[in-house]
Amino acid sequence: MKKVIAAGIATLALLGMGAETAMADTPDCVTRTEFRHVAKGMRMARVAAIFDTRGKQAWYYSASYGFPAEQGREYNPCPAYAYVEVDYKRRYGVWRVSGKTAYW
Repeated sequence: MKKVIAAGIATLALLGMGAETAMADTPDCVTRTEFRHVAKGMRMARVAAIFDTRGKQAWYYSASYGFPAEQGREYNPCPAYAYVEVDYKRRYGVWRVSGKTAYW
């Protein structure tokens, strides 16, 4: 009986961890967990789905001399005194993550 209860508790714990990391549950700000889910090469739309926001464009360089267009987007962090930025490069019309920075 104790083994059955322990197995049930372990299953609930695993389900709880999966629910936390599925998608953003804080639409106004980015948490550390959400930030960790962003990886180099992801499309901008995927990052927006994880963060539940498109962020604000902080800087932009247009494409020239064979170099792709680039931009940096700032996102509101949780807590408010932190800083979150994700950088993107556009290749073949698709914006993809080229780097990310956060200070907590």
